[in-house]
Amino acid sequence: MFYPKTIKAIRAKISENFGQTLEAEYHNLDKDKMPCAHELAEYILWMCNKAEAIPKTFSNAVVSDLYIGWILRLVEQDLKLWNNATSQALINEDARAGHDTLPLNT
Repeated sequence: MFYPKTIKAIRAKISENFGQTLEAEYHNLDKDKMPCAHELAEYILWMCNKAEAIPKTFSNAVVSDLYIGWILRLVEQDLKLWNNATSQALINEDARAGHDTLPLNT
């Protein structure tokens, strides 16, 4: 799986802010109507489930990157659970552990 540490941190932060009883659920994010924070958190958990299910193959690398980028944008900008620096630190941690699409050479 791609980005397991990042996804784990997202789940933990959502649980911390919304409680353990939150369900992973798809919500149509209508551009004309901003969903409530609870619906958005459920949607993020649903997206995390989808991201975890992406097989770790070269052809799926871009798909995984798109999913994690969209999830992190929602966490940062819409739910405001953390900032971009936190997202970068989590992604870097996954990259150093070889859980990203292209491992860092550092």
